[in-house]
Amino acid sequence: MSGPALAGVKQNLLYSHLPASVNGSPVLYATTLTAMMCGTVLGLYVVGWMAKDLVRDRKHAGFRSVLFNFRMMMGLVGGAAVMACLPEVLYLQMYGDPKVSEATQAAVMTGKRVADSLRVYVIISWVGLLTMIYPYVCLALMDVDDNRQVSHLQVEDYPGLERLWKPAAIFIILALIAMAFAFSKVYGA
Repeated sequence: MSGPALAGVKQNLLYSHLPASVNGSPVLYATTLTAMMCGTVLGLYVVGWMAKDLVRDRKHAGFRSVLFNFRMMMGLVGGAAVMACLPEVLYLQMYGDPKVSEATQAAVMTGKRVADSLRVYVIISWVGLLTMIYPYVCLALMDVDDNRQVSHLQVEDYPGLERLWKPAAIFIILALIAMAFAFSKVYGA
């Protein structure tokens, strides 16, 4: 592979073993890597979750179902997160690594731009689904009585911490991995 991407990789490696976007800061590198890893893993988690539920309820919730379309929308949101974050994770992890060829780094940089370009169609899809189902979601979550008084669905016992421990644990584990990776990249031999 040759061209501007390969030339860019060669030029950037003259200045730092960290990408120019982190300005030589190992802390910014670690926090960026943590964010991108979390975006990838949690995006995959949402895609898998929504796909499992779509398959499970396929006989009851068809294309015209608000629930089906909500799950499709959330799956697309997760997919957009993966498309945004996975190429960046690869780029951040291999940047400046002498074991990774410049051609591979250039290919990943090009792949990042292709994913950026294609992601807009995924975003348009989930925004389109949201636009279609939003009034029905609102109607399902509100109650209008005979006097035209509107009340909104309230959750008395909100299941916060019991449900949030998995994503929180994923974030903490990925942050530790990213910090270890950043430490080894900055201070390793």
